Amino acid sequence: MGTTRLARPQFNWVTNGNSTLKNGTGGSPTPPPLTQDADYPMGNLQHADRHTVWSTGGSAPATILVHYDLGSDRAVKLVGFLGLNRALATDAFPSTVDVGSRTAAQGYSATEGDYATASSVAATNRVDNVAVVNVTARYWQFAFKLVPSSGFTLGKVVLHSSGLDDLGIAYAPGAERHIIRPRAATRTPGGALAATNLGNNYNAFVLPFRSVTSTELAMLQALTLVTEPFIYIDSYADEVWECIARPEFARVHRWGPSPNLFDVTLEFEGLQ
Repeated sequence: MGTTRLARPQFNWVTNGNSTLKNGTGGSPTPPPLTQDADYPMGNLQHADRHTVWSTGGSAPATILVHYDLGSDRAVKLVGFLGLNRALATDAFPSTVDVGSRTAAQGYSATEGDYATASSVAATNRVDNVAVVNVTARYWQFAFKLVPSSGFTLGKVVLHSSGLDDLGIAYAPGAERHIIRPRAATRTPGGALAATNLGNNYNAFVLPFRSVTSTELAMLQALTLVTEPFIYIDSYADEVWECIARPEFARVHRWGPSPNLFDVTLEFEGLQ
């Protein structure tokens, strides 16, 4: 079992207004084209809302390159993608997403092979996935590999500047994870149940933290003040979820004044 790790959204260079999408902008060298459905453009990746999606559209190429310019060399500690979905339920996910970089001194390149690979993030059957890196660079490439011809949709990509808030501890015994299948249900006049599944399954988490320090309390409490979704890496299975905290947050002062120790239960739910 690992430790509980969290990443707050304001540090994502792509969604916080500090990046420029190079695709389709012209110039020399010519950046990759915009591979997109006109109603769901590639620029949607820069929205914080994962449901404002980029769609590749049908007849997608086997490899799709997405290029970003961060304006200057910037530290990146976390890379990946959130909200990846297949266009057709019978299709496979893209096999990997290779994330590569180039420094300002190296200059921009439109060629896939010119980028040093920061991480190859496996995409198989996962809608959310990230990898920890430690790279400082200006130009970034996301190379989606073995894309099915029907394409895919994606909520956002991650180029995160501060890495992870690592509590250094796992949650306490009694942690809960509820797998929820959203559905609309009603009864026919004869009493039969009619149910319609809506979207993807999602998870609700209840994580107890017992006798935490003031420092650990501050990290947990900071999440309750974030209105946008954050990234949670499950300390048990190392699975990644983009989540939003429940509006209530309670703490119990177990011991004090020195050291102050608290009991906290963190409740949040994963997004579809």
